[in-house]
Amino acid sequence: MPGLKLHVGGGDNFFPGFLNIGLFSEEVTDGTTKLKKGKIVERDVEGGTAKVLNQDFFEELPVSKEEVSFIYSSHMVEHLGFEDGRKFFQRCYDLLERGGSFRVVFPDFRKAVDYYIRGKKDFFDKYSDIVEQVYDHTPETYGELMAFFLHKWGHKWVYDTETVVNLMRKTGFREVAVSEAGETVEIHVKLHETANDLRRMESGYVVGIK
Repeated sequence: MPGLKLHVGGGDNFFPGFLNIGLFSEEVTDGTTKLKKGKIVERDVEGGTAKVLNQDFFEELPVSKEEVSFIYSSHMVEHLGFEDGRKFFQRCYDLLERGGSFRVVFPDFRKAVDYYIRGKKDFFDKYSDIVEQVYDHTPETYGELMAFFLHKWGHKWVYDTETVVNLMRKTGFREVAVSEAGETVEIHVKLHETANDLRRMESGYVVGIK
């Protein structure tokens, strides 16, 4: 069915009106929805009904090539290694219909380095709070904080906007542009991107049109 919208790798943050694809345990955190692998299930979420598919994005999907109008992925690609990251961009390109768009959000390495060099205290404080919550450790220096940025959270690669723009162009996207948080007509994406100050500070945003 042409005009499908995909949300890839968003965890249990399901968008209504999208097919939300990811790898989940067969029962999500609140225990209300069984997510058997390979089966699309519907789940009531704020704003409507979300379709959820528990499956590896690289496996065969119940989606034909060139029938997807929009793909969104936030803070997922950095969890893939070098080669799989490039395959991910190609996979998104192949699934999109002509004129379809791919919006990708990622921890922006250039931003983090800039904050490190400038000693940006508000970023340091916000990021330190998250590190303390997750790892029960408070970074004491900017260098230690950068080590968490690079090596924790399951990250396998780093990106900046220049790298992502280059990858999209090499993949074949005919129009590629750097964006900002919430700069989209998709209301659920806009709300997601503008809900967290730290996420806005650390992220890069790029959009490619096939």
